[in-house]
Amino acid sequence: NGPLDYVVSMRGHEQTVVDLMLDPDPTVRLLERMGTFFIDMTKEAWKRIPKFHGGYYDAQYNIWAPDKIIPMQDDAVAVLSPELYRKYLGPVDARVTASFNCSFIHLHATSMIVLDQMLEIPTIKCYEINNDVGGPPVDTMVPYFQMVQKAKKPLVIRGSFTPDDLRLLMDSLSPAGLYLYIMVADEKEMEPLRP
Repeated sequence: NGPLDYVVSMRGHEQTVVDLMLDPDPTVRLLERMGTFFIDMTKEAWKRIPKFHGGYYDAQYNIWAPDKIIPMQDDAVAVLSPELYRKYLGPVDARVTASFNCSFIHLHATSMIVLDQMLEIPTIKCYEINNDVGGPPVDTMVPYFQMVQKAKKPLVIRGSFTPDDLRLLMDSLSPAGLYLYIMVADEKEMEPLRP
């Protein structure tokens, strides 16, 4: 979770948006506090986790980095407008990710509404976008994947794919900085994807 997810867990999705629109100051202060909490909690966790091959490893996303990683996630951005994100959450995300040399943000298709605004934050170093089960088809996500690559940011695409999905990704995206994190149920499901 990230700062907005923490706030939403306390205030609710709708109420958080209403708060930001009608009386933003208390919610902005809470977002700032949750950003600080996220930074402090992550730093404390890395003090207790040993290095892995000379660097740091996030097992959930299979990402290794030479320095401490901050795995950002704000699934609740789906309820924010681009304007609300840029004005209120963007500065918090920028401060949190600036606290670490290696940062990535975990996103879903529902987060694409604010992708342009996120790409304006230079301290978000890498984007991990889930190909969600039951989510939009891969072909509708390709333009968003291309936006990340156009911004010259590493891109992790995680999920289950058909062979046609993978062909489309390979034909549409640059291999530079691209990591396809392919999830399969078993070895039989993997075989058709190998080519």
